Amino acid sequence: MRQAALVYNPMAGRRRAAERAHRLADIFAARGWRVEPMETILPGGGEQPARRAAERGFDVVLALGGDGTLRECAAGILGTETGVGFLPTGTTNVMCHTFGLPNRPFRAAAALAGGGFARMDVGLCGDTPFLMQASVGIDAAVIAALNPTTKRWLGQGAVATAAVRVLFGYRFPRFEIVIDGKPREVSFAAICNIPFYGGPWKMTAAELDDGRLHAALFTGRGRPSTLKFALDFIRGKHGLRNDVEIVPVEEVELPAAPGAELQMDGDAFPGGLPARVRMAEHKLRVLVPTLP
Repeated sequence: MRQAALVYNPMAGRRRAAERAHRLADIFAARGWRVEPMETILPGGGEQPARRAAERGFDVVLALGGDGTLRECAAGILGTETGVGFLPTGTTNVMCHTFGLPNRPFRAAAALAGGGFARMDVGLCGDTPFLMQASVGIDAAVIAALNPTTKRWLGQGAVATAAVRVLFGYRFPRFEIVIDGKPREVSFAAICNIPFYGGPWKMTAAELDDGRLHAALFTGRGRPSTLKFALDFIRGKHGLRNDVEIVPVEEVELPAAPGAELQMDGDAFPGGLPARVRMAEHKLRVLVPTLP
């Protein structure tokens, strides 16, 4: 019998998370799993219960929440044989597209309960693990401007409102980063561990287990150029632009610079700049809907 810890915040979702967690546990139990709910009430608190689950020898930690919750749980088990599974309830749930999961927790549970495990690369920003990307530029400025409470209540609406507010006050600074020892001047850089960015849109050709990070570099400046870049990104045409380069990388140095913000997996990076981005030594064991 497979054993899982279901990590959730009982205060989330207008306090409906506890009821949802027990319903999800029942879905897994009906398919032969034994699931133990584990509460966390602290912001960013998924890492410690996930670590405890790994120490107790659980097969998998089920992360009920958004991409940030999944990242926290992954950080707690990295370097162990305990796996992680995603039960999405967040704002964007980018990892659903990566894992081929339904974007609803009960449907995702049904898909995962009969699935298997795959291996996934993990990036490091400083010493902090990330699953999706670390980036500097206007997107990080939007994340920095977000009110966490407003984001929880309004979701994508809060992100859109912050984006409009930032867009008309942003100065579009250029800053120098160092890629594999070579300096580059950019106005936006995303160092990606997965192909998807911000939703179902592909930023790079990164794969789950290719052993490399991929950087998308934008050198354009100003509101019109940035808006055109964003539109081309949504259309999947950004890689054809003269002011965009997409390259595999081993290590990226992100220096502190005036006006530069840093985000990681959709949250402001607490360590701030400067930061060194690279691949983690260990891969992550991930529960996926079907065996790869």
